[in-house]
Amino acid sequence: MPQTDDELLAFDTSELDDWSEDHARAALGGRHGASYRNHLLIAWHLDSWAEAEGRRREVDAHYKAGYRQALQDMAAFLRQTYYLPRGPDRTPVTSGFALVHQTHADRPPQPEETGR
Repeated sequence: MPQTDDELLAFDTSELDDWSEDHARAALGGRHGASYRNHLLIAWHLDSWAEAEGRRREVDAHYKAGYRQALQDMAAFLRQTYYLPRGPDRTPVTSGFALVHQTHADRPPQPEETGR
């Protein structure tokens, strides 16, 4: 299991649409660095899970492909800092945060949106 920041960031970024190593390292050093490290560990586990699903033989190929894609997408969103909290000025901490919300329109309201 990865332990250092360099180990946590040692993954294939070729298919990440919104990847910036500078942005990731800034997130690691920022106010929500502990949360981001946790997200990176979760992404690492999701990758392992997706690999294991790829080896399963008792499920339909289309189901397996969709399941693996969903796991890989979640890992990508976590790595691109999409689920870090918003900043104090109510702007996203990352540019990708709004993209996730546009594709997940049925998400529950966030605390800052409800005034809580």
